Amino acid sequence: MMKRKAGSLICALLLASVTVLGGCGSSGSGTAATKAAAATTAKAAAAATTAKAGVTTAKAGAATTKAAGASAAAKTNFTKKVFKVGLNNPETHPLCQGIKKFGEILSDKTGGQLSLDIYYNSQLGDKSTQLQSLQTGVLDMYMIMSGTLVDYGAKDLKVYTFPYLFDNLKHARAVQKSEVGQKLLDSIQKSGTKMVGLGTYQESGRNYFFTNKAVKSISDLKGMKIRCQEGSIYTETMQVFGASPVSISFSELYSALQTGIVDGAEQPLSGFYSNQYYEVCKNYLMDGHEISPNIVLFSEISWNKLKPEEQKVIKEAFDESVTYFNDLSDKSDAETLNKMKEKGVQIIEPSNPQEWRDAVKGIYTKYASEYQSTIDAIRAVKY
Repeated sequence: MMKRKAGSLICALLLASVTVLGGCGSSGSGTAATKAAAATTAKAAAAATTAKAGVTTAKAGAATTKAAGASAAAKTNFTKKVFKVGLNNPETHPLCQGIKKFGEILSDKTGGQLSLDIYYNSQLGDKSTQLQSLQTGVLDMYMIMSGTLVDYGAKDLKVYTFPYLFDNLKHARAVQKSEVGQKLLDSIQKSGTKMVGLGTYQESGRNYFFTNKAVKSISDLKGMKIRCQEGSIYTETMQVFGASPVSISFSELYSALQTGIVDGAEQPLSGFYSNQYYEVCKNYLMDGHEISPNIVLFSEISWNKLKPEEQKVIKEAFDESVTYFNDLSDKSDAETLNKMKEKGVQIIEPSNPQEWRDAVKGIYTKYASEYQSTIDAIRAVKY
């Protein structure tokens, strides 16, 4: 009984199929109709596929046209330029990696029209040579500590050289984003240096390090020869500490430490390790006496040749690179401390941190009339 029902059902389904495809008639005419219907269905499917492919192709074509248009727009807005950049540190240094990232961002934003040609390790000369090249337009970009620029006319930046000015790194970075920070950056060009302050990278504090002596207190520094940066406050600070300040080119510092010309110097963690000072100096004092910015400069001559839209995109690209640098620098500091310990460097904390701050109060008093308002503005910045 079940077999008969199943057979009847199959027959019914077949009949319905023939009826739908061919309508009424003999089996021969039904087969022809079926073939015709199948052919019609195949043609319709093919047409639908072709139409769909056409839509996809049209979309792809539109996207290509849009991309080509954007590329053409980029080439229209920006003239092909390669900026020559001088840096003092090796390529592995976080500061140099920050500039490298800045170059990548700039190239991406301009379709490769604006790019950087970077020279590391003081390949283009010492600080004074590269700053002179910047002023004459031979060099387009350079990065330097703020204190050096004081002697080139940017007097307002002297405030950054005051020892123990900031509470910590977070405070210093907040100042760079503040109104007083921008005002100090703008003062570089306004003071007639023939240089433009593009922006800043803020590392962690600079610390003293020594070849043979584990310095923990100010009294330990007396009579020692310490290489310090150019600038009167650096010299005065060393004198307050009872040490002898020595002026030596950054490129010659390693050999000066190795041969005993100087007994110590100062660098942030990144500079100490990337320049391999751990090979000749085994004592690193975490006093954080200076947390001043590394200022990225543009030659005023080169800058004034740029179109407004080019200047704008350069500033935007640099600002974007700051976040990258901050993250890289912080991560690098943590890793560097461990590496220094592995190299046998003794990491020393001052026995009495307040002693160092108290010792330099006379420097603040001396320059109070000229810099007090700026100092107050810096210390008022929230972070």
